[in-house]
Amino acid sequence: LVGLAGFFRHFSSNPISRMASSRLHDGSSRHRLAVAGLVVAVGMVTGMFQMVDSFRGTIEQWFDIRFQAELYLSERGVTGVGTINGIDPSVMSELVKDEAIAYADIVYVSYAKPAEGITILSGIDMKAWRTQIRQLWLKIPGSLKPVEGAEPALISETFARRFGLLDGGSIALETMSGKKEISPVGIYSDYGNEFGTAAVDIPTWKKWTQSERPINVSLYLKEGSNVNAVRDRLRMAYPGLDVRNATELRNVALNIFEQTFKATSALNGIGLVVAFAGLLLGLFAIFDESSRTWLTLRHLGFSKNQFLLSAGLEGAGIGLGAWMSGSLVGLALGWILIFVINVQSFGWTLQWQVPLADFLIFGTLLVVTGFLSGLLAAAYWNYKQK
Repeated sequence: LVGLAGFFRHFSSNPISRMASSRLHDGSSRHRLAVAGLVVAVGMVTGMFQMVDSFRGTIEQWFDIRFQAELYLSERGVTGVGTINGIDPSVMSELVKDEAIAYADIVYVSYAKPAEGITILSGIDMKAWRTQIRQLWLKIPGSLKPVEGAEPALISETFARRFGLLDGGSIALETMSGKKEISPVGIYSDYGNEFGTAAVDIPTWKKWTQSERPINVSLYLKEGSNVNAVRDRLRMAYPGLDVRNATELRNVALNIFEQTFKATSALNGIGLVVAFAGLLLGLFAIFDESSRTWLTLRHLGFSKNQFLLSAGLEGAGIGLGAWMSGSLVGLALGWILIFVINVQSFGWTLQWQVPLADFLIFGTLLVVTGFLSGLLAAAYWNYKQK
């Protein structure tokens, strides 16, 4: 606050701005206390800005990857890994022969038991996942060398962090065919499964699990196909399957997340209200403490309007100083939330995004709030002197 006021004092040519900058440059205990309180509020709000924007940006990126196919099929009534049954293999074999389908990414899922807890073992087309189907790679396939004798696997970040495989290695999983050792060759980001997932090639999965039932399939249609027409036709032909297009799923998922984001928007509003109330109370105390100074200036010819404007600039200066300091605190808090707390809580890393536009808008609102608080506090003090 003192350094900022000293900088602006060099450009202050009129009594109003010079008075405001001089009072801020003095840095009384009341001024410092007002700034300190605001820094906490600004740090909280800007930290939340980063958390929310990083979460939203990461989820949107993940949805773009997750819903890159045109159609998605699963057994009707399946809501996640907690309800694994599977689609009849004969139905799946018949379905993928449809003339509109260019490629079917069939996924098989089962539970597997490591030394502690439980995790997910998935069967996928390894070649397609490594070359044809886009993923959010934390470590691209081939960047990790598999352990000799272990089955090469693509693992989720949650799985890697949970079992200490970020830099490679191996782990034994208990399957229907006994203990099987897997070793990662690549790590992908997955934000839909807190258990962690290890994916092996489909023939290996079938051999280990002694099952033939896939959990879902992503259908990539031939160029020029009418997505909704194919969807409706498949729904009629396979009433036991839930058939949706990418747009439907993406919109439903985003609507769920947007409802969550509304709560964080309310928190940001509360932060601004708390900042306003704290600054207003602080300025009341500051002006009460400066009564003799203001009375002296009034006798020397300082007008009521000059007094109000100077007080407004003083409040704006406090808001600006708190915003600049609080934003630095918020950046540090955002980094801790995303790369420490979130990773420890969920086992995955978000894509860090700093919403500069939100920072600037919030800073502008805070400076305006400071200016209005200064005007209001000065008007109240002036009223008391009558």
